[in-house]
Amino acid sequence: MSSLPFLTKSTFAEAIEHLTRHVDAYSPHLSYEIKTSAFDKEDVYLEITRVISAPTATNGEGDGFDVDIDVDIEDDEDDPEALQASISPPTHRVVYSITLSPIYSVPILHFTVAPLSPSPPTPVSLVDIYDLLVPSSRKEELRGLGVQGGISQGEHPYTGRVVWFVHPCRTGEVLAEFEGLTVEGYLGIWVGVFGGVVGLVL
Repeated sequence: MSSLPFLTKSTFAEAIEHLTRHVDAYSPHLSYEIKTSAFDKEDVYLEITRVISAPTATNGEGDGFDVDIDVDIEDDEDDPEALQASISPPTHRVVYSITLSPIYSVPILHFTVAPLSPSPPTPVSLVDIYDLLVPSSRKEELRGLGVQGGISQGEHPYTGRVVWFVHPCRTGEVLAEFEGLTVEGYLGIWVGVFGGVVGLVL
């Protein structure tokens, strides 16, 4: 039995089930898949995918907005062409992977960002990550953590691919501040605190 905010494999799997129910009900802009380790059927993790538009001069630098709205939608709701013109086409696919850290016993958020066709599949740099995903209000906070800030690269624990990840070292400390923390609401709170810094919003 885990002692929240720390999780076991079984309570993490239960927390994933509750999060996916929330996504099904409230987050149609996200798609997801629950995956299982090839070596341990109790060892599961969650992949969430979304598409984003690169920031432009009109939607603000680094806010990772899905749409670029520069018109009054209420005024143009009867004009499909005007509404379509206000939406920026998606430019990148972001795949978030929520795994359980065997060291910290808390979730870790891994992610990859790739340009969508017809753009060439060029690598995405840390500067690009900050521009595409990190809200302006969180940039200084992230950059102040360690040498590279709160975002680094490492090997995904299941796929072996090199991915970006948000450092988990303060996760337990931060979540311990939430009174009445439950397994049912755990990942929703966690995404709100740690996912939002890199554009994962439910």
